[in-house]
Amino acid sequence: MERYKYDEASPEFLDRQEEELLVCILLDTVDMSIPMIFVCGGTNFNGPLKGYEGLRVNCPRCHNNSVMALKKREFFTFCFVPVIPTNYGKTLQCTICPYSRSTSDGELEQLKNHG
Repeated sequence: MERYKYDEASPEFLDRQEEELLVCILLDTVDMSIPMIFVCGGTNFNGPLKGYEGLRVNCPRCHNNSVMALKKREFFTFCFVPVIPTNYGKTLQCTICPYSRSTSDGELEQLKNHG
């Protein structure tokens, strides 16, 4: 309602019109450009391997008795939800250093009976 106070030829009226136009453009831009952020990645769901929970083996890297048999499950995640399994199997992993390698049932039985 204030804009009718000014004469249409006055600079104040033109500035007011430009300001209202700018505000309308900004509001339209804000309404149409809602940012969408999607988080993708991978995650591990490793856990103790049933039947081999007490198995501890010497680590060839750090020489501690800290290598455990684990059930390895890796998933592709979309917005923190596991969607697609990318890798799974059995692994021997050190709890102290980053040593890790895949293993088989035969090798696990041999380590369990031998160690």
